[in-house]
Amino acid sequence: MQQNKFIKNISEVGEYSSDSNILLKTFENIIGQFRLTQVNKWLNKAKTKGVEGENIFKILFVLVFVDLKNISQLMHSGYGTKLNYGKDVLYDFLKNEWVDWGKILTYFSRQFLKITKSKGDSTDISSPKCLIIDDTLLNKTGKTIEHIGKVFDHCSRTYQLGMKALVCGLWDGKSFIPTAFSLHNEPGKKRNRGMKNKELANQFYKERDADSPGFQRVKQLSTDKISMAIQMVKNAIKTGFEPAYVLTDSWFKCDTFISEIQKIKIRYAKKLHVIGLMKTNRSIMINGIKKAASLVPVYKQKDIRFCKKHKCNYLAIRI
Repeated sequence: MQQNKFIKNISEVGEYSSDSNILLKTFENIIGQFRLTQVNKWLNKAKTKGVEGENIFKILFVLVFVDLKNISQLMHSGYGTKLNYGKDVLYDFLKNEWVDWGKILTYFSRQFLKITKSKGDSTDISSPKCLIIDDTLLNKTGKTIEHIGKVFDHCSRTYQLGMKALVCGLWDGKSFIPTAFSLHNEPGKKRNRGMKNKELANQFYKERDADSPGFQRVKQLSTDKISMAIQMVKNAIKTGFEPAYVLTDSWFKCDTFISEIQKIKIRYAKKLHVIGLMKTNRSIMINGIKKAASLVPVYKQKDIRFCKKHKCNYLAIRI
């Protein structure tokens, strides 16, 4: 879900990246296509003193496209010399608990769809829209980071210091458009996130207003990813996105997730389906009889069909 670390510049803007003036004007034009009046109100309401929030937001927005990994690199680059304020202004903005990053992301996603539709940038009609949910490991090295802990990496089958990022996005047949995100840690068997008591005591801690978006993001850290993924899908439907189904990997395949997704009411179909690889170490009920999932193809061998279009065998069963 993250940008590939080996990509230095996104191809569409790579030719401009050597000239800061051209690059910044290019992104001014891109951002100018979005109606950001509401976003600017949110940002300026969150930051009431000093540099306006909307101006800081534009600077941070450009970072990833000019191969600058953090604010420190920005301030030591040629771009940093064009700013009339210091790094603390940028850091304080990122730490502002009243900036609702989730709401801003959803707003951008909806605007993107409207812009592409108005420009006649048609999507692939043969590919139905779907919501994709996936999580990824965010490795960290600092044990004093707030709420940091050890999380299980399903790829290496080991525990790593960091957090998990859960992302929900819409695939419209041509583009992947992120619609929501959340960060998660794992409490562990001893409820200490795999850390020693001294390490927990040395971790950074910040008081947040209970009504702030930052406080809600901290609450999401301990929310299980299944519940959070279900809420993301509900919010996407409520916001106006129209998927034909939800696509996930095998980790999300459980009775709770599938049943809750199918309960969501949508106006353009009878039921919202879930598509993804099923875990073969599970048991499923077929016609009231419990069977091992790995043996279903054996039991239903005569029902296996071949799809010429996708050149694969498939088995359709109702459970």
